[in-house]
Amino acid sequence: MADTQRSAGRRAPRVAGRKGRVVRVALVNIRDAVPIRVVLADDSVAVRDVLAQILERSPDIDLVATAEDEATLLAAIEETRPDVVVTDVRMPPTGTDEGLRIAGRLATAQPDIAVVIVSQYSDPGWLSRVFDLGAENRGWVMKERAHRDGQLVSAVKTVHQGERWIDPSVMAPE
Repeated sequence: MADTQRSAGRRAPRVAGRKGRVVRVALVNIRDAVPIRVVLADDSVAVRDVLAQILERSPDIDLVATAEDEATLLAAIEETRPDVVVTDVRMPPTGTDEGLRIAGRLATAQPDIAVVIVSQYSDPGWLSRVFDLGAENRGWVMKERAHRDGQLVSAVKTVHQGERWIDPSVMAPE
């Protein structure tokens, strides 16, 4: 004898327990129960260390690898199969747009892997390249604001849920 009742916006089944007592069974979204596996890439050791500290403070995030360039990022993605990649735009070998190219590659080859770009730039062309790929699970965080109001952690959680996250400072006034 099972019926459902609304609880915190989710349907929570009610089933008869021992001796006819009604027992509520909590529904848990498995994505919420398991830490989000993240790979972080930035060519600056100092920036990478600060971003890693921000991510590691969240009990919802498991930082599984860090990378300093395109090659080590690609290897880390292949080896760890993360849920989310957090990457700088410019990294070796060319220092131009490696992070954007990886976001594009993942949108095509592994669209289930979300990407958060961390950058000190909000170039409209770069933003377009990230958000016009068709993948919703993309985010953009300004480096200098990554810690403010938990923006980096919020971005990781949001893209992991399949939604877009754009740093409010990047949004153009209407």
